[in-house]
Amino acid sequence: MAAAFWLTAGPLRGLYDVTLYSQGWRLGGKGASGRGPAPDHRIEEHGLHLWLGCYHRAFQLMRLAYAELEGRSAFSGLADAFLPLSGFDLGGYAPGREGRAAAPWRMRLPVSGAFPGTGAAPITALLKERVVGLFKRRALGGHGAAAGHWRPRFHPVRAISRLAVMAGLGAVFLKGLISDVLLGAGDFASRIEALDDEDFRGWLARHGAGRWLRDSAPVRGIYDLAFAYPGGDCSQPGALAAGSTIGLILQMAGYRGAPLFKMASGMGDTIFAPLYRLLEARGVKIALFHRLTSATPDAAGAGIETLILDRQVDIVGGRYHPFVDIGGAECWPNQPLWEQIEGGATLRYRSVNFEHDEETTAVERIELRRGRDFDAVVLATPPEALKATTRALRDPRWTRMLDQSASVATQAYQLWLDASTHDLGGSAHGLLSAYAPPFSTWADMSHLLEVEAWSGTGAPGSVHYVCGPLPDEAAKRETSAAHVEDTMRTWLGEAIAALFPHAPGADGRPPGKGWHTANLDASERYVQAPPGGTRHRLASDALIYDNLYLAGDWTRTRFCGGCVENAVQSGLAAARAISGRPDLGGADDDGRSWP
Repeated sequence: MAAAFWLTAGPLRGLYDVTLYSQGWRLGGKGASGRGPAPDHRIEEHGLHLWLGCYHRAFQLMRLAYAELEGRSAFSGLADAFLPLSGFDLGGYAPGREGRAAAPWRMRLPVSGAFPGTGAAPITALLKERVVGLFKRRALGGHGAAAGHWRPRFHPVRAISRLAVMAGLGAVFLKGLISDVLLGAGDFASRIEALDDEDFRGWLARHGAGRWLRDSAPVRGIYDLAFAYPGGDCSQPGALAAGSTIGLILQMAGYRGAPLFKMASGMGDTIFAPLYRLLEARGVKIALFHRLTSATPDAAGAGIETLILDRQVDIVGGRYHPFVDIGGAECWPNQPLWEQIEGGATLRYRSVNFEHDEETTAVERIELRRGRDFDAVVLATPPEALKATTRALRDPRWTRMLDQSASVATQAYQLWLDASTHDLGGSAHGLLSAYAPPFSTWADMSHLLEVEAWSGTGAPGSVHYVCGPLPDEAAKRETSAAHVEDTMRTWLGEAIAALFPHAPGADGRPPGKGWHTANLDASERYVQAPPGGTRHRLASDALIYDNLYLAGDWTRTRFCGGCVENAVQSGLAAARAISGRPDLGGADDDGRSWP
């Protein structure tokens, strides 16, 4: 969608005929969300989605999109769509010990009213202020929570210990940065990229970090952020490319506005519904219910000659209207609008899910030919899906990229509780990571109750999201649902006392409603960045095939990692390569010429 956005923006408006094909009834891939049925119309996500304050390209795209829609979206600008977070918590349990309850690290960072997307924040101007703020006692000791929230007492010994951890990590990081990057050969980016063959914890150890530093909550939080556990096994140390991690840390140090942002509604509502309307208004043809089955090169192996797609359904009247209106906002439903589909009642009865890998329901096979139907192709599907659809592409660089790619299934749970987070004693920051696996990341998402449609005596007082990797042995369609439910019950029994100190019972069965998902399909799995894997990735404009461009968070970008920022960066790079306009979107580094 980022590629389509930039190919139809500004100076390129009207120059390209763009068609966007997507399987199923909604856009967004791993970021898609849906609304449940009446009466509550609850938001159902693929997982927990937060935007970092260093996502400059992603915020830029959404800022321009909201401005162009001019009131045709539920959001008039970034301030309506994104809620800044001033801090987060880390830890709160002791791995490998009996009794997991422990005081969390309460990280509080400077915030302002600014947003990313208007140029990169000057790191040198912010670094001193942020380092000083990080070492303040209030950031490390747990002070300042609102009354009734999780507020551990200040312990001098604990504060000194955490100060030692942060000082130790800072010293090791600075030593490694100077030794391997600042004093290394080549340009800055290539020196960081060269470290991607090494695990981040291994890099820390090489520069003097003891195990107490490598296993500390800040380091665990980084691995949790990247789902960096091969096979989804959280009992193992994890595997994460050092260079990309170092690059991300440096980018995070230059955040603008706030370190983290929550969205004001589901990701589908906040991001993909406005983008759908904007692209549609620009003349982009959006063809839902189309599944790519194969891409075939020409006889010389120089370019993509044919694309084969299965059209999954016939639409009543020929045009599908994808949204439901909830409180005046256009939202994606959690399943197709069956009444708009020919034979929709039968398909619904059969529980057809057009997003599942094994679902082959189709009404027509379509062949698109180069020169007749397309000139250039942007493939924006993850490596696991490309393994099935690009078998005919034999270039060694292509096959090596796919062979060396690693991914993990994920699991997520949403819990609507009767009591408010305040009454439960939950963290005032509303975000916790490096917690008890496998649901090591928790967020209070109670602000979403305002855009859902709960009413009456059964209305919940809070809603909470947790997520984490799903082990390979559990990533099976027939057993995954039960596994996630069982895992959640066990996890709550062990973790709820520390997470919600005032929760009644704390027996793993709190009052309320739950919804869960196991993300098993090739297009849903999180693409990891293990040591040695990222150097085989291809950039959006690699042009192994002369008319094939790539997009997605799994491509080679400035710092490889699975996030919305890398997806947007790669879409922009594809649009630049297709158009021959390297100035498209403005400058890359300081952002002074960004529109």
